[in-house]
Amino acid sequence: MGDLTAAHRGYEYQDLLEACRVVDLLLGGIVAVHVDEKLVPDDRFDDLTVIGADGCRERTQFKHSDNDDHPLAYDTFTSDGRGLRLDRLVAAAVADRDGPGTSAHTIRLRIVMRDAPPDDAVLRAVMVPARASDAPFLAGMNTTLLRFDAEALWRGVELPAQGRRKAGNVFGFLAEGDTAISKEDLEWFCEHLVVELAAPPMTMDLQRPGPAEQLLLQRVRGELGAGIHPNEGRSPADVAEALIRTVRAARQRGIKVTSQELLRRAQMRQDFGAVLRAHPVDRTLEVARPGAVGALVEAAGTAAVDGDVLLVTGPPGQGKSWACQQLVEQLTRDGWLVAEHYCYLGDADGDQLTRVMTESIFGSLLGRLAEADPTLVHDQRPRFAADEEALANAVATALRKDPARRVALVVDGLDHVTRVHGGRTRRADPSLALAEVLSSLPLPVGSVLIVLSQPGTHPPQTGRGSNRRRTGARAGRTP
Repeated sequence: MGDLTAAHRGYEYQDLLEACRVVDLLLGGIVAVHVDEKLVPDDRFDDLTVIGADGCRERTQFKHSDNDDHPLAYDTFTSDGRGLRLDRLVAAAVADRDGPGTSAHTIRLRIVMRDAPPDDAVLRAVMVPARASDAPFLAGMNTTLLRFDAEALWRGVELPAQGRRKAGNVFGFLAEGDTAISKEDLEWFCEHLVVELAAPPMTMDLQRPGPAEQLLLQRVRGELGAGIHPNEGRSPADVAEALIRTVRAARQRGIKVTSQELLRRAQMRQDFGAVLRAHPVDRTLEVARPGAVGALVEAAGTAAVDGDVLLVTGPPGQGKSWACQQLVEQLTRDGWLVAEHYCYLGDADGDQLTRVMTESIFGSLLGRLAEADPTLVHDQRPRFAADEEALANAVATALRKDPARRVALVVDGLDHVTRVHGGRTRRADPSLALAEVLSSLPLPVGSVLIVLSQPGTHPPQTGRGSNRRRTGARAGRTP
């Protein structure tokens, strides 16, 4: 029973660390994952294989031990009790290199262990500190990284007879016998392998996390956005458990780990909380307004020179929303990157209340930008969260990517925010509160925020700095 318990904990540890790593599948750092899949005969690096977006092939084997204070012993690599006998490790790595890994841009091999750094003379003679460029399996892992010295291994280490051990070179099997390997393959193997020791312990309880669980919780919260709008309903612990269950299902049942499968099981929104894309224009009744739209396009271009706000006001029924839709379409035809949000579509709109929520407005604008160009949010962290900072960063990224292209954020119906909320709240006018948030949005030169509203105290008129020019325009009356 003790052996089975140890094996169970080993699998639990493997699932936990693999869940930490597949977060990168959602972030775009890796593009393919193989969990507990033997890719070559007698595969010794089958626990986890990931293919990076940069073409790197990384194969990792995990070895859990509850005795984290027990130093790594040389017989770990001279016998096969833990599946780490060196000649077989080399053979498996070379077979993968010459087979499935042939097209890999680079190859990394890794053994992650709970064992403490070695203190015996044998391993000290054949292992050296890893290179400065070597990184731990996960950022934040306070581990010891070592490499094997191929020359030292090939020379071997002589030991006297002791107990059942015969006198001689404990690494002699590398160059002798039926499983002997070539020095060239050994050198290649040592060049690509990192042995990572003192890996963090786990508690197997996400509600009372140990250092290993904390790594996963930090990633799903800080890098994915669990617990943050629009995924405020998905706690980091819930998402972490879903990722663990996904890799466990891959290990036990062979399911394919993909970003779609991870998101499905984690039940996380990836649309930034955007509401349904729609506009209030009835095409059968629409009246073209080239004059008004042309004036607005010109005003938008002028405002974008300084990264300013274009405020379009007019009484009810004068066609602001219809002019807005025509403006969006014209700017798009002119090569602008445009993201629009309508705060009001009509009383029959099922998303009426959601549309006037500040977080939904930012999420919708961000979602429109990401829909037009997914690379704008590729490096955003948390990846699936949405707020004014994320929106401003996406606009800045778009302008860095193409400085000649102008960006417009369009918000129509600001005055409807208070109406939908049912009038003023105890603290503030909702429309005014949103106007203040919009006016503080730090837009870079080359972009413009276009706000359409009925006249009132709510249009964004302050908070952008005394040196910023405020541009005003009126929509005019529908013919």
